[in-house]
Amino acid sequence: MKFAHAANLLKGVAIVFFLIAPLCLPSQVLAAGSLVVSVSAPTQAISAGTQFTVNITVQPNMAIAGAQFNLSFNPSLVSVDSVTEGNLFNQNGASTYFTPGNINNTAGTVTWVADVVLGSGNCVSNPGTFAMITMTAGANSGTSPLTLSNVIVGDINAQPLSVTLVSGQVVITATTTTTPTTTTTTPITTTAPTTTTTTTPITTTAPTTTTTTTSTVGSGGGSGGGEGGGLTGPATLGGVTNITSAVNSQGVLNQDVNAYSDDNDVLLHVAAGTTALSSSGAPLSQISLIHITTPPAFLTGAGMIGLAYDFTPGGTTFSPAAIVRFSYDPTLMPAGVMDTSLQIAYYDDTQNVWISLPSTVDATDHFISAEIAHFTTYAVTYGVTAVSRAPETNTPTTTTPLTTVPTTTSATATVPLTTTTTTTTVTKASTITSAATTNTPVETTSIGLNATTSTTTPMLPAVALAPLSTTNTTASTSPVVVRMYILAAAIGVAVFLITFTGAIIWLQHRSLLKKHNHLN
Repeated sequence: MKFAHAANLLKGVAIVFFLIAPLCLPSQVLAAGSLVVSVSAPTQAISAGTQFTVNITVQPNMAIAGAQFNLSFNPSLVSVDSVTEGNLFNQNGASTYFTPGNINNTAGTVTWVADVVLGSGNCVSNPGTFAMITMTAGANSGTSPLTLSNVIVGDINAQPLSVTLVSGQVVITATTTTTPTTTTTTPITTTAPTTTTTTTPITTTAPTTTTTTTSTVGSGGGSGGGEGGGLTGPATLGGVTNITSAVNSQGVLNQDVNAYSDDNDVLLHVAAGTTALSSSGAPLSQISLIHITTPPAFLTGAGMIGLAYDFTPGGTTFSPAAIVRFSYDPTLMPAGVMDTSLQIAYYDDTQNVWISLPSTVDATDHFISAEIAHFTTYAVTYGVTAVSRAPETNTPTTTTPLTTVPTTTSATATVPLTTTTTTTTVTKASTITSAATTNTPVETTSIGLNATTSTTTPMLPAVALAPLSTTNTTASTSPVVVRMYILAAAIGVAVFLITFTGAIIWLQHRSLLKKHNHLN
């Protein structure tokens, strides 16, 4: 009987061990399947003029914190009415930032739809609907493909993951009726019978064919993203770029970083070798470029073109300065405001005033750039008076190697007593290098009043996606490490219990042998 109790105890220990161990394993081990992003479209044929919904769903194989996608369709068969957020990233009640992207019913595209969980460490791991796309069937019959592209899904460290894409299709049908025709002979003869032919199409549901492709995202821009380009560095999701893997313990970047705003209208380029520190002096871990609709007020006669953007974390500094580049819409410019009078300006919270920066304007492709050395609120402005202060540029920017044939932009600003010539080289892969200026810019109230600009710079791609290192650095307090600690503890307890149980069995066995005189 004692042997039976000991055996049952040993079985109980083994059962507890095997129940606890899987819960403690890292998510990478548990992720047996792949991360799938798919199109969920109606399987039945859609009648002309009918509104329907297409869902973009995600089946994670580990914890994720953000995603983006493009979708293409046949604009002669369907059109997109709206894009709304699904339940994927807010299923745990977390706050999210969702951008519905850009709808182009002429080209048949929906681009740069993105969603990200806000808050440090927040993530989701359960399947859900990423976005819901409302469409309307056109008057033509046919099958419209619904093709995913430029898909990025990021983990809790904003690192892109390998994904499997499942595209879909939708069938549109229209009813056609042939107009009755009447044939009449001469008046003497009888009228030929009226022949009426009505053609009613047979409505069938074509099988939905899905194409599955597996790709490691981050190797370059997808459709709708411009010329891609082969940049390396952290990827941006929803205006947030995690640069932990690109900065060392002293805050010095070991690679170029290109961070984009949430609407892709602003690019911040920070060159390798730049020291990027937070307001507390710690190495910078992430960059956020988020547009705002209620910026600080301007003085009479001044204003901004487009939107203002909060560059956060506030108080961040760069040495040497980083390069910021805005795209602007010339149709938003008030009457009398010229491209050459535009300047990038930032809001000084201590003086409660907008301060303009020496800026270079590309009036052909409608870009404007400047050097910045700290984070605050920035915008493309006009009529902002330059305020006497220390130069924004800390030191000349180091020239980085070119990866493609560059196109040179030259801008000359004439300032009384001082002439400044700045040469900026931009590759089509969005790699920006800036040569040192011949004279340090001097900011006076006359800057930009008589500036002339000569440009041939091509438009930068909306977003340049980049391959990232597949090695993620996990903090000691991450869920994976905690589960590993629990697993180690469980193994230790199990070994102790097994040893203890074995000792009891051995003692019981020895006692029985002595009892039956098998031992002296």
